[in-house]
Amino acid sequence: MAKIDEIKEILNTLRIGMSIVAGILVVLFGKVFRKFEQQEFSRSHFLNGNAH
Repeated sequence: MAKIDEIKEILNTLRIGMSIVAGILVVLFGKVFRKFEQQEFSRSHFLNGNAH
């Protein structure tokens, strides 16, 4: 029974970690798309090597 509890604890920890990573990715993608909408930069900005 202890082995099952240990596996459940590991899975819960991974689930929490994945939720945090997913939340960070959502925020980052939202910021990038907002910048595209505001036309602060375009795809050609990165393709031409002008990213700083």
